[in-house]
Amino acid sequence: MKNITVRRIAAVLVVTVLFIVVFNFTSKKDEQENHSKTDKTEYNRGYRDAIRDMERKSDDRLLRVISLINRQRNSNDPISQYLFTEKQIKNIIKKSNPKISETEKQEYVKWITRYSKRFKLNPILVASVIHKESNFIRTTRSSVGAIGPMQVYPKHHKEKLKKHGLTPEHLFTIRYGVLVGCEILHEYLEQEDGDFTSALYKYVGGKRRSYVREIYAMYRYAFSVDS
Repeated sequence: MKNITVRRIAAVLVVTVLFIVVFNFTSKKDEQENHSKTDKTEYNRGYRDAIRDMERKSDDRLLRVISLINRQRNSNDPISQYLFTEKQIKNIIKKSNPKISETEKQEYVKWITRYSKRFKLNPILVASVIHKESNFIRTTRSSVGAIGPMQVYPKHHKEKLKKHGLTPEHLFTIRYGVLVGCEILHEYLEQEDGDFTSALYKYVGGKRRSYVREIYAMYRYAFSVDS
């Protein structure tokens, strides 16, 4: 009889401990999910505000102003400027693709920064283009044949691939997808005398104002939130 009582007490204690452990785990998980939802809500609100702000103002005037940003072509890139740029790029990535791995995030920052400098582009605008084109999903393939993070058409840019010793499959990598995309943007920018808006029209293949507006809205959003 005594042994049965001891066993019952032990069983009750085990069940109680398990209940406490499960309850604490569930509470922490709910707290993390609520925090994540709050962060996501704040980011979505900021992006929507940026879009509305773009729509309230004159498109032509605002797009011309932001195009001037791209004409700042400094040959040197101080560490402080790099850190500032990295923060804005990460803001864009977090909004565009919150599920991306930390490794890929760092890789995007590295190559966007490097190739933007090489081709004299604004790295925040390059990141905004990637957001619009692929949401930082490097394996993206469109129904019309554009591939990679910057949605490059291999058949239209064979000479660039040949120059760098690349195949179309290389465009699915972050490094070479960003390399070729930045080179194309640089080429269009030169053709349009530094006007990034006109260069974007060429990049997307037509005067799609909503396409350009969303890219500039993301650019503005990148500076409106804290990492």
